[in-house]
Amino acid sequence: FFLITCNYISVFSQRAGIMESPYSMTIDFQAGHYYTFTNTKILGLISVDCDLIYFKTAMGEKRVVLTAKDIKAYVIGNDSFTVIKKIYGPHEQYYDAAFALVISTGKLTLYSHCSHWTNTAPSGAGGFSKSESIAVEAFYYIQKDKVIYRIKRGDFKDKVNFMFGDNVELMNKINQKKMGFNDFEQIIAEYNAWYEKNAAAKASE
Repeated sequence: FFLITCNYISVFSQRAGIMESPYSMTIDFQAGHYYTFTNTKILGLISVDCDLIYFKTAMGEKRVVLTAKDIKAYVIGNDSFTVIKKIYGPHEQYYDAAFALVISTGKLTLYSHCSHWTNTAPSGAGGFSKSESIAVEAFYYIQKDKVIYRIKRGDFKDKVNFMFGDNVELMNKINQKKMGFNDFEQIIAEYNAWYEKNAAAKASE
């Protein structure tokens, strides 16, 4: 399975929760490339819109729409995306396959997936009319032992022991509230570094 590693860390609000940028709307075309299911690399220009991308071979050329059913991964700027399967997004919307930003790789692989949903609210005098707006929401997903789990803020306390329980030092930081859900990416990075160090030590014994 081909996996691209994301090589930067951006702010928390871009990874989980209601987002406005950079992945909440179609953005300008930027240099990038995607990979076919036979690992062929296709260079061009890409614009991202959550569960689909727009691709052009060059400016002025006709754009094509690509989804997670068409390609296995893509890169735009410093961001790398792959396809994850059988996940649930906002409002329990099911995705058989979806693009996800690769945040961290290691014993635990961390992804972020965003999707659109329509928010309907009453408006006008007495609330007799309705207004609709398009919201974009992202969730974290962790791949552990080949299984992908969605992690929401409300699930964090219940799942930390399952995810990080073998790292006593890290669990102490979490239990003492020195680290929490807002530090999720840092927690994953620390756990993966700890796991790799322990594995290397055991291998040298």
